[in-house]
Amino acid sequence: MTKDAVSIGDYVSIKLDGVHEAFGSMFDGIQSGFKEIRIGNSPTSSSDGVLSIGIKGDPSRSSVSSMEFTKNSVTAVAFADLSSGIIRSGLKGTEGDGEVLLIVLVDADMPVSTMARAMITANEGVTAVIQDLGLRYGSAFATGSVRQDILIVCRKDLGFRLRGSGNHCKLGELIGATAIEAVRKSASHNGVSIETRRSIIDRMAEYGYTKDDLLAICPPSVSEDVVLARDSDGRMLSGVLSVLHICDCIGWGLIPEAEGTKAGRDIIRTVFGTVPAERRLIDSLAESVARYLFMR
Repeated sequence: MTKDAVSIGDYVSIKLDGVHEAFGSMFDGIQSGFKEIRIGNSPTSSSDGVLSIGIKGDPSRSSVSSMEFTKNSVTAVAFADLSSGIIRSGLKGTEGDGEVLLIVLVDADMPVSTMARAMITANEGVTAVIQDLGLRYGSAFATGSVRQDILIVCRKDLGFRLRGSGNHCKLGELIGATAIEAVRKSASHNGVSIETRRSIIDRMAEYGYTKDDLLAICPPSVSEDVVLARDSDGRMLSGVLSVLHICDCIGWGLIPEAEGTKAGRDIIRTVFGTVPAERRLIDSLAESVARYLFMR
């Protein structure tokens, strides 16, 4: 199937020709006997030839991506709200309204084991988008959303059967690429993109220094317009992100704290033109950022 089979409006409709089977995290076992998949705000169910999947967000903010190679085509349809509810594997869960729904449709027959592996490949695509956007859970990079569902759909009547869906093969490559593109576009429709991530204040907040914390260090003496312009300045943002990455590397144990702190202070001195205080690297950065953002 191609993008032409997908319509996005008050709900998402995916029209299907032929015989299909679906395997996913929102249903028990294999689903079959349907001709349409709908994404909307109704409860998840299967009846009268329609496979309905419910989401909390606005279905019109979904996105679709389709790719093909020789006889095989893969289409991914995604709804991704990454504005809240971001989590990291192995850590305590969190709350939030964020959610990811990813449906991957493969124009080939696949055994259940291959569909299960395709779910893993698709899930890795979601994680890739989250990490490309630099989204964090506390002091660590996030790996998923508090509500994340994936559905794999294959076609049973083409006489074309595939058994590999991991990243080592072409099908896995197509699944990953379409998943990444669809999730990234939908996340942008829901307000999270590389462009919206270009904020010094927001990046500092992820490391424990909110705007109020920065204001407590240095009460403002410039207008809000000046603060806004400085907040997204490319050169300053580059310096801040460089120092924050060093903080990460120190936390991971990749860089010894003394050497990392010295390198970070050199960057602060070069970018901000100030002499950083002899404190923790993040604290020194916060003081320089506050003075840069809010002082004349």
